[in-house]
Amino acid sequence: MATSRDDLGLRGEKLAEKELRRRGLKIVARRYRVPGGELDLICTDKQTVVFVEVKTQSDREGSTWSR
Repeated sequence: MATSRDDLGLRGEKLAEKELRRRGLKIVARRYRVPGGELDLICTDKQTVVFVEVKTQSDREGSTWSR
């Protein structure tokens, strides 16, 4: 069962993915499981592989942003 924290994390990842695509990166994997945990997003920027860890916060009004 997903928690509100899980929902917040998913919203942040979607925002981050949208921004990365806007900047020209190609998303190759989401929520990729590795022995030590999970990689939120794996992207490519031309010939560079980019590993993205998304941190999401919300304010009291419920607005969401990622960094």
